[in-house]
Amino acid sequence: MQNKNTILVVDDQSINIDFIVTNFKDKYNIKVASNGEMALKVLDKFEIDLVLLDIQMPIMDGYETIKEIKKQDRFKDLPVIFLTAKTDSDSLIKGFELGARDYIRKPFNTKELNVRVNNHLETYKLIKRLELSYKNLEKLLDTQANIVILTNGEELKFANRKFFEFLNFENLEKFKEKHKCICEFFIEDNNFFHLKKIKEGSNWLHEINLLEDSQRVVLIKNETKELAFSVSINQYDIDTMIVNFTDISETFNQKMKLEKKILHDKLTNAYNREFFDQNYKKFISEYSSSNSKLAIAMLDIDHFKLVNDNYGHDIGDQVLIQFVDTLNKNTRKNDILVRWGGEEFIMILKIDEASNLQKILESLRKSIESFDFNIVGHKTCSIGGTIYLENEDILKTIKRADEAVYKAKELGRNKVVIV
Repeated sequence: MQNKNTILVVDDQSINIDFIVTNFKDKYNIKVASNGEMALKVLDKFEIDLVLLDIQMPIMDGYETIKEIKKQDRFKDLPVIFLTAKTDSDSLIKGFELGARDYIRKPFNTKELNVRVNNHLETYKLIKRLELSYKNLEKLLDTQANIVILTNGEELKFANRKFFEFLNFENLEKFKEKHKCICEFFIEDNNFFHLKKIKEGSNWLHEINLLEDSQRVVLIKNETKELAFSVSINQYDIDTMIVNFTDISETFNQKMKLEKKILHDKLTNAYNREFFDQNYKKFISEYSSSNSKLAIAMLDIDHFKLVNDNYGHDIGDQVLIQFVDTLNKNTRKNDILVRWGGEEFIMILKIDEASNLQKILESLRKSIESFDFNIVGHKTCSIGGTIYLENEDILKTIKRADEAVYKAKELGRNKVVIV
């Protein structure tokens, strides 16, 4: 047989207690108290499912009693129904503000009393069932080898043991003293998802969920190391997600090494044409959105054939390597160097003002001219530059830069020509 619910009736009038006991004794277990202090003692001693609480009582009235009840976290969901002869809205509002779920007017209507009590008991039963389910879920998640959290994307509601071990927090309370979200630990790296990739104020959980699985990867740093995590998201309830962070650092590092081999020139470690083909559209879009321009520069080492003819291809290779190293040391942070073929290189530049291109490329030309290459000594390069025109075929842009290089060579080499 199913266990009966237990109701605590708190009233200083025996006639009211007798009425409720008579009405409910066959359906529920009944505990009684004649004032607030006695009620608190009963609550400490017995498992109570609902409280019927009179407002007007000696020693401690109903308002003071519910204040004391709701101070204890274990009673936060315990349904309290006020028993009152008062009908003014201020009294009723005060009761609701203190945590009452409902009120029943005196003298009692038997049918109303039964319906209200039964409804709140059923709701409380559902709440306890959900809490039990939640606790069981927490226990399960705590055993997982991955980092697992429950969150709405703004507030962390639960984090498992692995989370606290990795970020070195004692518990959720300690974490919340300094932080609100795990997303605060995402490192800004363009190979990974991070907060700078979304609009300010956007919910990161929603935004990352729109990405393809392969793009749901974040880089998180603790006190000693950085790890890459794949992020998977599942709905838990109407406003809470279960978010799983799987450590894929080893796999991701292997992937990055493979991509580096595929997208970099084997000899010089500059980017290659494959990289250019995969990324130039992205650069055009990014630069345009920031009101900047994309510039293409073609760089050609002057008289490079003579190096190979006079010193051999091994020395020629060393010149190419040192050429790239010198350019990389003298370029701006976001400039990108691509080996186009032989001794020809393309540079992708972000330009705020077209007039700055000549100055930037002239600085690069001088850095090569002043460098003393091993064995062969000083070499020079000719540079042609141009600005990408909106919606044009990128090959036309490259052709203009190439034509500018030929003009630079016609002018005597070791020159910069902008077209």
